[in-house]
Amino acid sequence: MKKLLLFVTYMLFTSLLFSCGDDEDDAFSPMQLPASASDTVYEEDEVDGKPYYQGGDEMYRYYLSTHLKYPAIAAVKGIQGEVVISFIVEKDGSLSDFQIEKSVHESLDNEALRVISGMPAWIPGHYQNMRVRVRSHAPVTFILK
Repeated sequence: MKKLLLFVTYMLFTSLLFSCGDDEDDAFSPMQLPASASDTVYEEDEVDGKPYYQGGDEMYRYYLSTHLKYPAIAAVKGIQGEVVISFIVEKDGSLSDFQIEKSVHESLDNEALRVISGMPAWIPGHYQNMRVRVRSHAPVTFILK
């Protein structure tokens, strides 16, 4: 019970820290920007503000740790590695057009694709003070313990 209470306290503190920090991107909060009329898909290095998972990298890793299921076939065969999935973060933060950019094994690829495609909306990227569609990449690491 103490561990659960500590974990919940840690998560609340972390989310408070991320939401209250003085971040230089606050002036360009993508959620307050108007939607763009363009359907152009930008690369992450072409935009003023990259899309990101709500809560940042730490919450992204937490999401993966609570949703990934190591495929039994890969575990039995001792298969490990990093699968990279690319996708488009739409202007509203929803995700689309999932592609496997780096494959390890079909079972790991499929599990990574399942989990990434089920993610909640991200904070969209922006370019010239407009929300834009951005191709993003998500690494999913499978390690046997």
